Formats: sequence, structure tokens, C-alpha cells
Amino acid sequence: MKIPKRLQPLVDDGMIDEVLVQLMSGKEAQVYVVRCGEEVRCAKVFKEAKQRSFKQAVQYQEGRKERNSRRSRAMAKKPVTVRKSRSKHG
Repeated sequence: MKIPKRLQPLVDDGMIDEVLVQLMSGKEAQVYVVRCGEEVRCAKVFKEAKQRSFKQAVQYQEGRKERNSRRSRAMAKKPVTVRKSRSKHG
């Protein structure tokens, strides 16, 4: 198999002897089966941020998603005033 551009430095440094096959390709990375000496391993190659184009990427990266549409609109507006929470202690 032709060596992927992003794995070439690892081959040049002797960390990978051979790229056997591409195992899978996903939203943010590709996984290859590689040979390192006697061992067969996987190498995960992350795509550049510009190439990661999938639905709702911002929400995926931030790790938060609000189901309540009213709350999500409020979060998007970033209100200037903040309510003071009432203390239970008086």
C-alpha cells in the first residue's frame, strides 16, 4: 500500500516498517494497520481541522448540546446581565 503523507515521518524515523491497509475512515481520523518490527499495530491519523467537516462540529468540539430550544437561544445570545441566585441561608 502507498504510504499516507501523514504517516511518512513515522516511516522515515523507523517507527513504522510498513503500512498494511487502511482499517477505517471517520469524521476526524483515519486508522491504518501497520507493521512495527514483528508486531502489527494500528496507527490513528487525525485529519487537519480544516478537513473535518461534519454536522454540528462546534457542538461536538465543545461537548455540550442543549435540547431545550429556549435555553439554547439564550446561551447563544450570551446575556449581559446575570441573575443572582437566591440563597437558602437567608
